[in-house]
Amino acid sequence: MKNLNWISRRIAFDSKKSFSVFIFRIAALAVALSVSVMIITMSVMNGFQKEVSQKVFNFWGHIDITNFDSGLRFDVEATPVNRNNDFLSMLDSLPEVKHVQAYANKAGIIKANNEIEGIILKGMDYDFNPEFMADYLIDGSSMLIDSTTRSNDIIISSSTADRLNLTVDERIEIWFIQDPPRVRKLTIKGFYKTGLEEFDKLFAYADFKNILRLIDW
Repeated sequence: MKNLNWISRRIAFDSKKSFSVFIFRIAALAVALSVSVMIITMSVMNGFQKEVSQKVFNFWGHIDITNFDSGLRFDVEATPVNRNNDFLSMLDSLPEVKHVQAYANKAGIIKANNEIEGIILKGMDYDFNPEFMADYLIDGSSMLIDSTTRSNDIIISSSTADRLNLTVDERIEIWFIQDPPRVRKLTIKGFYKTGLEEFDKLFAYADFKNILRLIDW
């Protein structure tokens, strides 16, 4: 090993110009560049992964509590969780828990400008965390939701607005396929954009109380 080290030092630091010295230095530079690129790539990937994870957590929360038999359904058969349950107030008191809020989902169809688009309304109540919408709202304003008055405002994604050629303050019809079918006219309050395409093209935000009336909770 000592002999190998001695030979490598002689080649690397030989004051005489030689082809071996040139090749050695080119190889050392290539290795240094490769390691640098790997470090930069890993840093970018870690940062991107953290950003995407944070957006998903902002959208859904770290923990989603639903009734055991509800699964991922958005229809009228979904079973609600009692908001007055003791364990919910217990969660809200834990120092590790930043925020607890209720929501309800309902699938529907937006009808506007002779076009239709499937959508899932995510109902937000007065305990909705406004920080999420403040971070991703790109046009218009957020909804004002209180515990008594039912709002007919809706916030949709900018991608949905582009596909249907919608504008802020425009009234749209949302049809709900159930027995009997129902329709609601809501006013677009603003556009949001998370950058998560699968979420943006699927979800819109409305008042929690509207969803409760639609699914008879």
